Amino acid sequence: MEKDQGRFLVGLIVGLLFGGLAGLLLAPQSGEETRKKLVESGEKLRETINELADRIKREAIEFSERGKKETLEEPPKED
Repeated sequence: MEKDQGRFLVGLIVGLLFGGLAGLLLAPQSGEETRKKLVESGEKLRETINELADRIKREAIEFSERGKKETLEEPPKED
């Protein structure tokens, strides 16, 4: 389930990036306006990637903590 969510987010980010880029390049506006919009899109993309990285870090920490907790709670194995 988590793997599917990660793939979806990556696909969403890539789709937004290429869709936004195509929209900017095909829009009838001056070069200065296009560059300004590209910078703004780049900043939004950076924010999205940072948020995604933070989420992945949090989930990795939670996963690690759950694993440690489960390991500590396991009863000793008998031979």
